[in-house]
Order: sequence, then structure tokens, then C-alpha cells
Amino acid sequence: VKFTENFVTIRRRDGAVGQMSIGQNIAMSSLTARMRMGFIDRAAEAGVVARYFGAMDVKAPGPEYAVDTLSGGNQQKVCLGRVLATDPRLLIVDEPTRGIDVGVKQDVLRIIDELSSRGVSVIIVSTDTDELVRAVDRVCVFENGAIKETLTGDNITVERLRASVQA
Repeated sequence: VKFTENFVTIRRRDGAVGQMSIGQNIAMSSLTARMRMGFIDRAAEAGVVARYFGAMDVKAPGPEYAVDTLSGGNQQKVCLGRVLATDPRLLIVDEPTRGIDVGVKQDVLRIIDELSSRGVSVIIVSTDTDELVRAVDRVCVFENGAIKETLTGDNITVERLRASVQA
């Protein structure tokens, strides 16, 4: 329980900017892509916000609502939308579903699947064996900073992962 509480605190402190709107949070990391002669193209920004507000399926009446009014899982989706608005080719997510409910967890994993199918390389750092089995093509188990074991395909099972970590 304490680990989840700490993660939620970290998400609130380092993830979304609570007093800003959902839309402002989504748009903030990709502002330079919409700058024209030093000014933000508000129409382009509205398009980005609408795209990722919808794609992330944020549960809120609209993107003008403050992020701190959202559940932790929806704040997580806003943070993911902000990153995706930068059109990354590589996405590294650390415990992407820690501290969120099962429904939102499925949404986040679906979004990661969609990114991967569109050619974005995704690295998931996770201690959730069920999440890894469901979401990845390859697992590298680390011990003391070195790869201890690599699992691929049908070898990625909860049992194999747990055995590898315990060995």
C-alpha cells in the first residue's frame, strides 16, 4: 500500500500540473511544434488537445477542466497524452499502470499496444508480471545492473517471470 501511495504522490508532484487544464497539460510538451514567429498557433493547439483528449478517453466533461479534478488513472492518461503529442519514436514508461484502477489500466495498455502497432518502440519497466505477459514481446530480467535472462514469445509467462526473479 505504501508503494502505491508514494507512486500517487510522485504522479501528482511530477506528472500533471494540477492547477492547469487538461488541455494545457496535453499541449505543454509540444508547444514548440505549434509556434509561429514566437506565438502559439491556438487553432493547431486546439487540434492537438482534441485529438489526445479523445484518444486517451479522458473521463472529464471537457479539456478545459483542471487536471487535479481527475482520478489518478485519468491524470495518468493526460500525462501519456502529453508525451504522445510530441510524436515520439521511442517511448519508455516506468510502471505505467501502478496505482490506477483495472479499467484505466486496460485503457493505458490498449494505448501502448496501438503505439507499438504504429511503429513506436515501447520499453515498459514494470514489476507487474501480469502486465508484462499481456503487453510485451520480449522481457529482460535484470539483476545487479546486468541482464540475467531474456524471455520471448511463449516463454513470457507469469510462472517463468516469477521463477527468474526468485532464482
